[in-house]
Amino acid sequence: MKKIAFIFIAIVFVTAGCSNELEKNDPYTDGVQGENFTFYSNKALFDQSLLQRSVGVNSEFSIVKVDAVKNYFFNGDDALVVTTSMNTKCEGDFKVIWDGSVMESYPSRINLLLLWSGTCDDLLSPTEEVLILNINELITDNDLSVNSLFSVINGSASHAAND
Repeated sequence: MKKIAFIFIAIVFVTAGCSNELEKNDPYTDGVQGENFTFYSNKALFDQSLLQRSVGVNSEFSIVKVDAVKNYFFNGDDALVVTTSMNTKCEGDFKVIWDGSVMESYPSRINLLLLWSGTCDDLLSPTEEVLILNINELITDNDLSVNSLFSVINGSASHAAND
């Protein structure tokens, strides 16, 4: 009887472990939600998104400028203000992806990939959208978030050769 109970408990743990593993395989489950973007720290997703941009999987947009500021809305934390441009009447969402790597230079450097997925009705009039990335919240290592240079890579196909 003890042997049957042990086998039953082992099956329950294996089943729970497998279902947990399936959830971990979805790269979009562990994002940190910002006001108008979701942040992911996922190397596989970063690499896959870089490859996909050359075949036009992601929607087109431009990065107009990136400013590093002290953001007093976030208790004085450091922030990147990313101004983007796309066609008007667009609906979609931004994804910011970090592969978790840090370039070991001085100062250290972190690459962030910016993707936008959406559709647009009007193809003539551009509009801007601003993303405020609270770096101290997204990159939790305080030394990295304060002392690193950040590069924001455009994940759309039209900018694949311009990074």
